[in-house]
Amino acid sequence: MIGTLHDWELDDEAYKVRLGLALMGLAHARVAVDVRPGQETEAPAFRARNLLARLPLWEEPGGVALRDPQAILARLAWHHDPARRFWSEDPAQADWLFFAARELWAAREARQAALFGGPADHAPAARAALRLLEEHMADRGRDWLLGAAPCIADIACFPAFQLSRDWGLDHEEFPRLRRWARRLRALPGFLRMPGVPDHG
Repeated sequence: MIGTLHDWELDDEAYKVRLGLALMGLAHARVAVDVRPGQETEAPAFRARNLLARLPLWEEPGGVALRDPQAILARLAWHHDPARRFWSEDPAQADWLFFAARELWAAREARQAALFGGPADHAPAARAALRLLEEHMADRGRDWLLGAAPCIADIACFPAFQLSRDWGLDHEEFPRLRRWARRLRALPGFLRMPGVPDHG
């Protein structure tokens, strides 16, 4: 076991890490956190480990603790996968990881509002961010965000699009992203979560 993932089945950010671990075939422990209705991320015991009080939380022997899914994916791909199958040497990988964390955060907020209630004004920004992703994939007919193979940036961006039906996005508007998502779902080791179909 290379580490422990503190996780909730419905959390899209934690899903990025679960998906990365599955695609890389990395053995790990998993601790289920009852976010709703249990609010366990707000409990003092969890806050003592993660002041942000949200998932994911990744811990390794020796005191390594990471709470950003993009940072966790980078560590997994560089440090724990000897073949570095999902690591890209393209400097733009960092740009797309930041895109997943920043611009695509609106998609997370739109989904949270649709599923659990709250302000619903994030959908326009989320749609605009996914439109940028669509345009990038259309450029030169790309199969993946960078180069000829998938990388951690693909993993980091995937949930925002794949789960966007939860907040009402019509995937017919995004033919390139639909094809990209199908390719990613076909990778050996692909892991589903609720809201992520095996087709579509």
